Amino acid sequence: MILDHRSSINTDLALLLSCVFCIIQAHPSPASDFRVPPYLQNPTSDGMTLIWFSNSDTPGQLEVRGPGAYQAGKPFESAPYHAVELSYPSWESNRFFGRQNVALSYARSPQPPVFIPPLHRIAPLVNQVNEHHLFTQYAPAPPYRHRVRIENLLPSATYQYAIRQSTSLFSSNFTTAPTAKEPIRFIVYADSETEPESTGKHGKWPDKEGKIRPYLLDQTDGYKNNLAVIQSRKPHFIAIPGDLVESGGEQRDWDEFWRHNTSLDGQGSIASKVPFLATPGNHEYYESPIGDRYNQPGSQRAINRYQTYFEFPTNNSPNAKQHGLYHRTDFGPVTMIALDVANDGPHKTDRDTNFFLLGEDDEQGGNAPAFKPGSTQYIWLEKQLADAQQRSAFTFVYFHHVPYSVGPHGWAAGESIWIDWWKFVSDFLSIDPPELLDTQSGVPVRILTPLFMRYGVDAVFSGHDEMFERSELHGNERTIDGLESPHVIHFYDVGIGGDGLRGPQTGLHNPHQAFLAHTHAPEVWQDSVLIDGGKHYGHLEVDILPARDGRWQAVMKPVYVFPVFDSQHNYLRSERRLYDDIVALTERKTAQESTLFGFEPTELRFDNLSTALLRYHITEEAAVQTTVYGDDGEAIRLLETATKKSGLYSVEWDGRNDRRQQVEEGTYTVQLVANGMRDSVNVYIMR
Repeated sequence: MILDHRSSINTDLALLLSCVFCIIQAHPSPASDFRVPPYLQNPTSDGMTLIWFSNSDTPGQLEVRGPGAYQAGKPFESAPYHAVELSYPSWESNRFFGRQNVALSYARSPQPPVFIPPLHRIAPLVNQVNEHHLFTQYAPAPPYRHRVRIENLLPSATYQYAIRQSTSLFSSNFTTAPTAKEPIRFIVYADSETEPESTGKHGKWPDKEGKIRPYLLDQTDGYKNNLAVIQSRKPHFIAIPGDLVESGGEQRDWDEFWRHNTSLDGQGSIASKVPFLATPGNHEYYESPIGDRYNQPGSQRAINRYQTYFEFPTNNSPNAKQHGLYHRTDFGPVTMIALDVANDGPHKTDRDTNFFLLGEDDEQGGNAPAFKPGSTQYIWLEKQLADAQQRSAFTFVYFHHVPYSVGPHGWAAGESIWIDWWKFVSDFLSIDPPELLDTQSGVPVRILTPLFMRYGVDAVFSGHDEMFERSELHGNERTIDGLESPHVIHFYDVGIGGDGLRGPQTGLHNPHQAFLAHTHAPEVWQDSVLIDGGKHYGHLEVDILPARDGRWQAVMKPVYVFPVFDSQHNYLRSERRLYDDIVALTERKTAQESTLFGFEPTELRFDNLSTALLRYHITEEAAVQTTVYGDDGEAIRLLETATKKSGLYSVEWDGRNDRRQQVEEGTYTVQLVANGMRDSVNVYIMR
């Protein structure tokens, strides 16, 4: 997938606009009746929820066309709800929308802005602005929330829909979840941490020696390019394990999130076609550096914004304010279980994931649910895991705090008077920490690992440490009949959505680590230009596919979005590439391993014909080689060569030759060789 470079801007115009407008990059303009264009929520095989926000309290009209026994031919009418939870805080309104404040400001200090920023900081912002993203003088009033649930739909069916909101019209389409017998693709990423200040802000990008450099693109472009690649892959859904926004209590940061993920152009709006699943991270509980931070009631105001935007299946918690914070979604052959691990207790002990946040078990605490054994969330979780073990081919769990990591939150939970100082200077100096402690540690979440192992969870997706890292934990799964069998859980940190790109902490060791992009994908430079490898924004792409032996397979592909520059260091485009850490899992129906050798069929490619996923089995340990051949019989790409044990493996061909040039449209042959055994499969590449 190739992404076009951002067009150039007129800097004189940028300066002029900066003196006239307060630029906010997330809303449709007052000329549009949509504040946030429609997006999908709560997908099932027979239903879908549509949510949007408007500037007025006029009911919206939704028309749907497609198969099924729903309200065909009759429009649905929304019941507007005044979403006062999404009001701009007074400090935010005064600072960014004040009558006298018509200049941009990047500072987050309490002092009011009295300056016009330098041109080089204004220009990127103005380039983002169009007629849908301007406000002047005053912050807009809270929007009106519209929600329509459509039921009695057919599984895996595509529906066209149109929404009229006053004089504005929006149209797009969605596809319902399939039955448990159909293949799916989904995407996972965390830590987008959107905010308007991301434009012009380059994340810290440590090299292999730990020296800090600015990343090649700013965070706005990094996230935008990541989303463009995701949309090109046509996933059935997207799961985000926390830290969607920088500050959950800053409305501008939520505006920025929806600016990236929605659009008045339905065809270009990813959230109008692909449902988002999510769970809160610590940033969703953080009001702002100027507000109450993690203190109450500001933290509760922050998480209320998150809950206003999203709708998930009920968890039946006796505390209604915990609805939507943890939930379960069954989608095709998989079960997705979302947890909220932003807080546990006792407060400020080695079992607490946030020393600044008071939760449900703390005096004067908020509603952040505990997750320790015996808690309401833990009891709910065990019930869901037991059911999913019987129902689904694969069980995946996602939450924010990664339990196993070499990032800054991989230290044990605790606090030190020097820890904040060390975190700051460690970005510039390579020094050991004063104590191996962290006030927002993911280590306490390890208390859930025995439960995950007991019920055979296949993978856990997290973020928080803003790196791509995979860990493996080995143990035994116990089935309903009491039998035990060896099992491996893959723990992922996929916190490379669009904010930080961290390296490992000095002196911190993760004995379960199987892959770390910082270490295992070294940067390759040629004439001072990066040509491959390194830490980049990206995501995990997961394909659930049927196998020849009747079982399901899960193929987890680590994707990084690589920025391509020419020899003069001019940015050209971004490309989808894979780290060398594809993981393939097989559904555990029986203890017997497959005796098949060779490739699985390649016809299931989810409408994306520019890449090809190749799955294959080997029956014994062997030296394996996979090679792509053209129609003239000449080898054009060596995909892999390695010694592997018996089992299922996957490799993806991106439609390029050994010189990374795109091949022409046509049919190609991929050959597998292992210990003298051979198999081949034809692959069609379309441009």
